[in-house]
Amino acid sequence: MNNVRQHKYLFINCFTLINLTLILTLASNDINAQVTWNYESLTRGKLWQTIWNSYQYGEPNNLFSSPLFTIDYPGYSKGTDASDALNYAEAAGYAIYGKRDSGPAAYTINTRFKPSGRYAYPLEEALKTKNYNLENPLEKAEEIVTGAHHVIDLKVDVQHKSMAWSFPGYSDFVIHEVTIVNNHWTEITDLHFGLRYGIRMTLRSGTDYDEKYGWDDDHNIFYFYDHRSFRWEDETPVVYNFGVGPERGDLGDSKDIYEAGTREHELDAPGYFTAVCLDSKGEQVYQNILEHLGGDFTTEAPLEDQMFRLDQIDVVGPDRLKQVMIHQQPPFSWDEARANGNEGGNKYERKPEFLVSAGPYTIAPYESVTLVFAEIMGEMNRSKIVEGGVANIDLLEIESKNKLLENVTTAKNFYLNNYVPEAYPPMTIADGENSVEMVAEPGKVILSWSPVPETYTDPATGINDFAGYKVYRSTYFTIGPWTLVADITKD
Repeated sequence: MNNVRQHKYLFINCFTLINLTLILTLASNDINAQVTWNYESLTRGKLWQTIWNSYQYGEPNNLFSSPLFTIDYPGYSKGTDASDALNYAEAAGYAIYGKRDSGPAAYTINTRFKPSGRYAYPLEEALKTKNYNLENPLEKAEEIVTGAHHVIDLKVDVQHKSMAWSFPGYSDFVIHEVTIVNNHWTEITDLHFGLRYGIRMTLRSGTDYDEKYGWDDDHNIFYFYDHRSFRWEDETPVVYNFGVGPERGDLGDSKDIYEAGTREHELDAPGYFTAVCLDSKGEQVYQNILEHLGGDFTTEAPLEDQMFRLDQIDVVGPDRLKQVMIHQQPPFSWDEARANGNEGGNKYERKPEFLVSAGPYTIAPYESVTLVFAEIMGEMNRSKIVEGGVANIDLLEIESKNKLLENVTTAKNFYLNNYVPEAYPPMTIADGENSVEMVAEPGKVILSWSPVPETYTDPATGINDFAGYKVYRSTYFTIGPWTLVADITKD
């Protein structure tokens, strides 16, 4: 068991002071009534997320017409078509289980549902801190979203600090520090906490429920990628007659498979995704792959592939959620599990729900535990993604996967090094989107921006090693691919 640090609280024994208890309760309720459910978005890196103070991602119960982000990679602001998004999850949130003397309790939520006052209420509204170029060196990230809420049945507060960076090599992941506070005068035991992801690659591609997963022995992680669509009834592959369809189906979701003669060959699902626990405070980490039910209530999947639903608590009891959270998926890829004939490798896991949990913890009254998780993405060079074609589709399982695993290594080392990168890049002149001024004139576009100040010094060396500016242009889309068009020295 992991016993964790103590928070300093003023504890007043007011069991016999009925009037004081009433006053304190009313005051607390009045404060809580002023806090609302809200969200902020991380958009500094390549991986974009909208995170609520309920600790769910995207816009609850509104996947297809929302301007918000779940796990969008590379992220970009959506236009009038909200489904034009390279998002790799259609729902994300968390699950928690614990015991007190009164018995077990459980809670879970994801993007499919709005938070209910029956189970939780907000404590702190979502707050976004911009710390671009690490202007404040005491803050370790360039963008930070924080928020907190109280889980009623478990009598715990769940606080999150979600962080993103724009540095090259560090922009492909988001790291979350999640603190669970035992805000009660009794001990909570056997506590487990995990993040859950309903994976879909991708909304823009228009296909779903055709994902697969692999296993990496070096990192002890599962990773997920797009594969070929199939008929649910007999699991035969869906046939596509155009573009790369006859040879590769919709593997990678090429744009050219739907009609003859299209000039676009871009792959709409080229990324590889994983989620990891970077710090479990020494306790066991579990990885489970289940069927993502979405809004459905029933499934014919094997029990080990059935995700717990919050509305099942009164029927099957909270221990069912613990059973889901501490089940370890056998360490095989989908194809290997299929060949083995044991657990996994079935069609239900082709629309996967990925659950990464840690525990058990014992938390004394008014103490807490902080766990650290990360979502990590990787994709091959975007020029190859836009080029498409059979050869580049075949490269996905090499180059996109290798990039993902490289980013996993970086995220782990970054956390172990207290969020200090191996090297600091020069200052980024842009303060978010549309911060470079553009003036169109006949035959040209004039760009202007705020210069890097003369007082700039590298955070690691203390030296002003700024050399100049590089200007890139994309003639395709806002996320690239990019071509270098100017190299301007600072002189």
